[in-house]
Amino acid sequence: MQKNTLGTKKKKERIFIILMLLIPVIQHLVFFLYPNLESFTLAFRRENPDHSTYWTLKNFTYIFENLSSGSSRYLTGLKNALIYWFFQSVFMFSLSYVWTYFFYKKLKGRSVYRIIFYVTSIVGLSTTCAIFKYMLNDGGLIGILYKKLTGQATTPMFLAQDEYVMKTMLAFIFWNGFGGSYIIFGGAFSKIPTEVLEAGMLDGVQNMWQEIRYIIFPLTWPTFSTLFLINLSQIFVSTGPILLLTENISSTYSLSFIIFKDVAMSHSYYEPSALGILMTAVTLPIFFLSRMLMRKKEAVEY
Repeated sequence: MQKNTLGTKKKKERIFIILMLLIPVIQHLVFFLYPNLESFTLAFRRENPDHSTYWTLKNFTYIFENLSSGSSRYLTGLKNALIYWFFQSVFMFSLSYVWTYFFYKKLKGRSVYRIIFYVTSIVGLSTTCAIFKYMLNDGGLIGILYKKLTGQATTPMFLAQDEYVMKTMLAFIFWNGFGGSYIIFGGAFSKIPTEVLEAGMLDGVQNMWQEIRYIIFPLTWPTFSTLFLINLSQIFVSTGPILLLTENISSTYSLSFIIFKDVAMSHSYYEPSALGILMTAVTLPIFFLSRMLMRKKEAVEY
């Protein structure tokens, strides 16, 4: 009798586990696997006037012809995507690492800097975009400062004029995303034993630059390299809040926004699917080659 009760209990536990696992499996199949497989096939199809489809490579041909034209939206999107990626994943990433080091060294006023740069990372993007747009108006903080410094009666349309819009977008990305890596880097820095730093001073480390180069950077290399590889995988999909800030200004388009615009606004699925495959095909070898090179540098244990 007791064995039957135990057997029934184990069966119920197995059924419960299977049902709990079934939910994420179904979600993965429906919302990830199926859309990606469908997107892959759409890249090799076109639509006839009667809405039937046929297999072709015209989508890829169209993209390459536009890229070679010298003035296509795909070329603009590629250029902007690389600008967004370099600004966020190289410039801001490196600056955030150095800034975290100064926080780690108990920089005076660090609490104020932490609030200025980190709070924007946890507030909703739509909220920070609305605040930023208000700051750019005539009555906003940036608008008032601009008029006082330049003597102009009105402020320019920073988010509508081509000469300002990209610079303004990058300024917002810096303000909104600078503190994003602070927590991760801060966790890596906090694990470094003070004894290691003291030993470095005894061995001849005389300034902050030498401390970063010979002690901090080698000890935090696993965290740094992992985050950089994650950023590298986004080299062609890097973008900014284009729709929220610039309200569809074409000079700020990135490749990922072009895909979004074509699918969500124009209901075009074939060329965006082909563009996504090309972006993946170029990104994968760059990612794996970079990972192979980074793995050659051994992590320092402590």
